[in-house]
Amino acid sequence: MIGSLDPRKKKVSIVGAGISGLLAGHELKKRGFDVQIFEASSRVGGLLQTRKTFFGPSEKAAHSILVTPEVQKFFEELGVPLLPVAPKSKARFIVRNRKMRRMPLTPTEAIQTAVRVFSKPKVALSPSASLADWCDIYLGMPARRYLLSPFVTGIFACTPEELNAKISFPKLVPTDPRLSLFRWVKRKPRHARRSRPQVMAPEQGMQSVIDALAERLQNEIHLNSPIEKLNLESDVNLILTVPAPALSSLIESSDPRSALALKQVRYSPLVSVTAFYREEDFQNGPPNGIGVLIPRDEGYRILGCLFNSSAFPSRAQKGFVSLTAMVGGSTDPDAIQLNDDEVGTLIDRELRSLLNTRKGPAHVEIARWPQAIPVYSNELKAAQEALQKGFCATPGQLIFSNFSKEVSIRGMIETLLKL
Repeated sequence: MIGSLDPRKKKVSIVGAGISGLLAGHELKKRGFDVQIFEASSRVGGLLQTRKTFFGPSEKAAHSILVTPEVQKFFEELGVPLLPVAPKSKARFIVRNRKMRRMPLTPTEAIQTAVRVFSKPKVALSPSASLADWCDIYLGMPARRYLLSPFVTGIFACTPEELNAKISFPKLVPTDPRLSLFRWVKRKPRHARRSRPQVMAPEQGMQSVIDALAERLQNEIHLNSPIEKLNLESDVNLILTVPAPALSSLIESSDPRSALALKQVRYSPLVSVTAFYREEDFQNGPPNGIGVLIPRDEGYRILGCLFNSSAFPSRAQKGFVSLTAMVGGSTDPDAIQLNDDEVGTLIDRELRSLLNTRKGPAHVEIARWPQAIPVYSNELKAAQEALQKGFCATPGQLIFSNFSKEVSIRGMIETLLKL
């Protein structure tokens, strides 16, 4: 979140009823604020939506959440049950030489990476350094290629070279350049050393989160209510949760510098494909684990694949297997233009190679997002800094979106709990 609430103003207007707008409205209403949410479209939830099919549920975007104790308590209070990953399905894979591996580094590469983790860096990291620069200093090239790159692709759908290290993973960047990565992590304050977040999913799908929030805010949400001009002279806190291009238009007259910076923010496009296979269609049996990520030089066009019904068995009808593959990202933006037949052919061909399927899927659900995930680049860093000094410098004018430092649902919830 960029900006701060004005405690003298007891009213809050929120522009946008995506997940960030709904979360903000819910939390502030609980705290006694008079909340109103304005949504330009005819539905709430933004990217998040669960489709019900005969074969099982299909998520249009995120299918699970990283959960800390605070986040789990939030969902308990919201009345949304969360499912943990099946005990025997926690494995994560990365492709190397076109084969799925739990540890993609060779023994020699693992030793080289460990040496770098424990060694003092030879050069300091600049504020504009990319995540690739950070990795080369603290982990080395093998880790960048087979660990960091696929990991980053799975979160941001772009490459480490595109991401600014400080804003994409601030907790990994030492403030003291003389410290090794091991010393930096070890010396964190005790309160910052938390248990590892657990992957969990809403029992009834991500739509249940949206529905629960919408039910608690049914009198505060105004659909089909586009906001074309902001009233900055009112006695109302204003929280803008819209994407960067829409935000640029809204604040252009009041903060042209920030509006110009926002126009430079890039988004990674994504095509999300949930495919339902029959169990007998896998030559070596259905995949077991959370999913697999794929480095860009492995010859696959898909970025990765989630093993939905392995991690969460309720995600497919008996006798079927649910998988979600992602295509596109910053390295393959033209994938968004593929028609349904072309997407189906692509998924069939690549999953036959990756998972040894005998036949194509019994059913496919396709979702396209031209602006799926903001690229946490130097351009986005410049936009965040401009907003902090400009529009958001005035108390009561806030930005809360997936480009304002909270790219995940977990991050959004934790930010709100700290307000």
